[in-house]
Amino acid sequence: MKHFLFSTLITLAILFAGCNQVDTSKHENAEKSNGSTELTGSVTIVEKDEDVVASVSVTPSDELIDQCEAEGGTWLEEFNECESVSESWCSQNSGNFNDCASACRHDESAEICIEVCVPVCSF
Repeated sequence: MKHFLFSTLITLAILFAGCNQVDTSKHENAEKSNGSTELTGSVTIVEKDEDVVASVSVTPSDELIDQCEAEGGTWLEEFNECESVSESWCSQNSGNFNDCASACRHDESAEICIEVCVPVCSF
């Protein structure tokens, strides 16, 4: 089971890095295949006893943040999300689009939330 988890996390790390070779000991710079957006990411893998823990983080470039805002979106730095952009913009920038995210998705203490769909592109 730990080898399956380890393999799955490494596969995700490679995908987040833009399908470039990932060096788990340092940060990698990766470019999208069309060269328009640069992502900086890191992979941390820790083996402790029988558990394998890996975390993958991708930090969008200032260019991507500017493009989000130029598209009329709102950049949420803490969550690496661009709200209120189109699905095509999100796809062009290799994001994960959710056309109906909750307006309260980041407020864990919310007991009542407005039922409004928020289009979100996550990175």
